[in-house]
Amino acid sequence: MRHYLLLCISFLFSIPTLFAQNDKSLLWEISGKGITKPSYIFGTIHILCASDLVITNNLKIAFNKSEQLYLELDMDDPGMLLQMMQHMTMKDGITLKSLVSEADYTIVSTFFQKKTGMSIDMLAGTKPFFIMSLVLPSTMSCQTASWETSLMSLAQEQKIETYGLETLQDQLAVIDQISYKDQASMLLETLKDTIQSQKENQKLINLYKDQDIDGMQKSIAEASQATSKYERILLTDRNNRWIPLITKIATERPTFFAVGAGHLGGKKGVIQLLRKAGYQIKPVKL
Repeated sequence: MRHYLLLCISFLFSIPTLFAQNDKSLLWEISGKGITKPSYIFGTIHILCASDLVITNNLKIAFNKSEQLYLELDMDDPGMLLQMMQHMTMKDGITLKSLVSEADYTIVSTFFQKKTGMSIDMLAGTKPFFIMSLVLPSTMSCQTASWETSLMSLAQEQKIETYGLETLQDQLAVIDQISYKDQASMLLETLKDTIQSQKENQKLINLYKDQDIDGMQKSIAEASQATSKYERILLTDRNNRWIPLITKIATERPTFFAVGAGHLGGKKGVIQLLRKAGYQIKPVKL
């Protein structure tokens, strides 16, 4: 449960916006400017069908050349679940019922009861984002898997450490910049039309399998406007904060970085920001 909730936090942050991307690739080599051994950065999609998660030979080769793994979060930290639980409740006695209409509350309540066997009233004061994290797997028509968990398993096999580019406090602070009302809108958008959500998810997964980052971004932009007003705090600001961290870490040791694929593309994406910083970034075929 701890790993899943953390994955759902980073799922929100992986949602891309519409940017241009010329190269089709999910895996990129980082070299030059003081880096003695190349590092790699890989674009993940945080929740997908288990049958669609394929660790290719080229991906494993790149991983095996690395001496450490960096995800968005260090999900091995045993203290994270307690920290998260301490930040799940809305302030000032606000409840989900006060944020949505009676009809919309019934939609959430019915879906939650059907999928979890629990009453939504048990989570009356819980931030809508965390409710979304609990019901998100139910919107998919398959057994789900995650890149983060799979990469952590590879790291354990290879006996290398896993770290995070951000702390849980960093990501919780970003969530808190999203109004409760908008969090509730995101939850409702996910649940109101699960069939359409499943179609959009499958379209996104197909684009991901084609390594079409530009197509993924267009698909998300067309499917949802719920996060557009938070583009800067969800994506751009975080990309800028990551660049000095990534370059320092890659200079010290060959590293395998894995972040949401939506962070990679566009003029404000990690790939272009690394190039602007003077590093050589080239796509690696999977």
